[in-house]
Amino acid sequence: EGYYWRIVHPARGLVVVAIGADCRGWGMATLAAHPGGTATTRIEPTAVADPCGYGITVGGALRGDSTAVHADLGPDARLDVTLHDPVPWPRRRLGALGLAHAVPGLPQYWQPVLLHAAVRGRARVGGAELDLDGAVAYAEKNWARAFPEHWWWGHAATFGEPDVMVAFAGGRVRLAGTPVAPTAVAVRLGGELLALAP
Repeated sequence: EGYYWRIVHPARGLVVVAIGADCRGWGMATLAAHPGGTATTRIEPTAVADPCGYGITVGGALRGDSTAVHADLGPDARLDVTLHDPVPWPRRRLGALGLAHAVPGLPQYWQPVLLHAAVRGRARVGGAELDLDGAVAYAEKNWARAFPEHWWWGHAATFGEPDVMVAFAGGRVRLAGTPVAPTAVAVRLGGELLALAP
């Protein structure tokens, strides 16, 4: 299971990404930031994903859910933020992949969890102290037995409107011996969500 938070501060030109993964017997945590292109990854002997909701703890390196993310991957790779005024994915039976969520054994499943949240907190990445108050956050989860050999992903939330965002994910896979390249797209326009399943 992979957990992903993307924090964007358009006015300051900052992006901070936190990733936590539960890899069946071990865990991985990553913290990255722009500008600077700094990325730090730590492997931990344990990772515990929340069996009833969105959340993960990766050893002593990362703890995050839909309300906060805390990471300590060393003196120059720390994140401590809380998430407020969340706009969660609307409660839909099949999620972002539509009927594909009901198909067992696919190479990858993907689900946005938070379409938007206000951020308060700080990060220290690559020797720089980043004030993230006023930033916005997006969060998602993916899971399966392994990543597809080729995959793509994207998120954007800096359109000058606080209630507009887009996220997408897809990959090349073989289904019943046939190569396919499905992509799912989620677009938030104010109170409306357009979910385009493969």
